[in-house]
Amino acid sequence: MKLVFSILFLLISFYTFPLAIIGGRLPHCLADDKILGLTSSIAKTICCTAVTTDPSFQCYPQIWSDKIIWLDSRLGNQDLFLYDLSQGIEKPLTQTPYPEGFPDIYENKVVYQLWHKGTYDIWLIDLSTGKAQPISEGKDWHEMLPKIWGDLVVWEDWRSSYGEGQIFLHNLKTEQTQPLSRHPGAQGHPDIFEDKIVWHDKRNGNWDIYLYDLSKGEERPLTDDHSDQFSPVIHENWVTWVDTRNGNWDIYLYDLTTSTTRCLCQEPSKQWWPQIWGNTVRWVDERTGQSTIYLYNLKTNQEKPLCLSPPAPQRQPSLYRDKIVWMDLRNGEPTTPGIGNWDIYTTSTLPLFRITASLSPHY
Repeated sequence: MKLVFSILFLLISFYTFPLAIIGGRLPHCLADDKILGLTSSIAKTICCTAVTTDPSFQCYPQIWSDKIIWLDSRLGNQDLFLYDLSQGIEKPLTQTPYPEGFPDIYENKVVYQLWHKGTYDIWLIDLSTGKAQPISEGKDWHEMLPKIWGDLVVWEDWRSSYGEGQIFLHNLKTEQTQPLSRHPGAQGHPDIFEDKIVWHDKRNGNWDIYLYDLSKGEERPLTDDHSDQFSPVIHENWVTWVDTRNGNWDIYLYDLTTSTTRCLCQEPSKQWWPQIWGNTVRWVDERTGQSTIYLYNLKTNQEKPLCLSPPAPQRQPSLYRDKIVWMDLRNGEPTTPGIGNWDIYTTSTLPLFRITASLSPHY
């Protein structure tokens, strides 16, 4: 039954993104339609090392320094795995009878949501000790989509109304939990950098981007357009999100130092899953017909695809400095699009490096 539940869950997950993140649905893995590709300059000389050939499904990779985590179904459930690039060692972080989802990592701390007794709870793993413990547990409502920076954890919390989340903050040192905003209206998809937290908010009837500054105790909107803006991500003084004001999904950026907004990409195709670190913004782009990761340099204002070859779906990019990880279908059946095995890849200034290699189908 556990395996059946995990497979059923993965089927639902693949076909409900991205509405899940803005419409109150509950996937463990976000994975959209058709996706990306990486550096054409090194594609012909790829250096790949398979860490595992287990016939399983891997998704939702996250990275911090030399540590990569992802969700893996090889044990008959959806568990967390870790690969240490410095040591070349892979290991499971969890082996519970309950599916985990949406992990995030900061230094030696990993947070994730755990499905247990009909609700989602937020858990924490200390990689230095291997100890896992609940941050929130035993409630009658969902707590999900956690993000961590330092000792602060934020998540989407459904205690006030089912399907309409609020953003909650937990301090690991003081063990105190508090809501960031008590304003009525759905809030979701939080992200955090140092003392600043962003999320998308529906208090005005459409999704807008809001920010809370913990150092000032102030909340403010970053967008006021009547169309939807969602999936915000923050790093340093930049906030990026998906914006529909032009009739399709584009990537927008807000500069906290100048309080200005600009469009980074306004292609007629769909762009989504923005990520940012330093002066580099990356997103998933469908302009070529095959979804591709694109990079935008905020210093030079230049944009380019990370890789157009091999032409295979790739999903869920995550960034740390010059490193990127993603899930990749390049080892799928080339004559049958959408069928094959999903693996975890990473690259930086070095050649591509395959973290996992599985034989599972695309659900």
